Amino acid sequence: MRNELSVRRSMPLNFAPALLLVLASLLLSACGSGRAVKPRVFAPSASIQELRRSGGNDWTLTLRLQNFSNVGMRLNRVEAQLTIGGDASMHLEATPGLTVAPNSAEPYPIGFQLNADAARHIADALSSGLSVNYTLKGRIDSSEPKSRTDDFEFESSLTPVPGLVDTLR
Repeated sequence: MRNELSVRRSMPLNFAPALLLVLASLLLSACGSGRAVKPRVFAPSASIQELRRSGGNDWTLTLRLQNFSNVGMRLNRVEAQLTIGGDASMHLEATPGLTVAPNSAEPYPIGFQLNADAARHIADALSSGLSVNYTLKGRIDSSEPKSRTDDFEFESSLTPVPGLVDTLR
């Protein structure tokens, strides 16, 4: 009789973990209702990730192309006015033709030459180890998820990178 009683008591306890597992999976499946996420498209932006001398007066400017949308965006063209140190202004154009993942950013390098005023501001920053302010203002053309043109403006500063010659970030 004792043996029979202990078997009866232990049987419900063996089913308890399985029952909890079934209940947990039912709760999780109820949470995933299968509704699609509504696409939210916001204006992309651009900033400078790095400015590096590539020889003589030739420089490589790495644009950071930012997508704030919850869907991927295909960025086809960036046209902007770069102002360094408040008064040195240059025109930049790029045709990246790349897709930036949702809520992400991609670097895109552009080769160009600094004008005399911008070169002076950059040289001062590199020699003093201090930062230089910049403004990047323009527009970005995209084709996915739909064709659109968005204006952007970004202000920040570039600082010499210790250990890397003629490089600002």
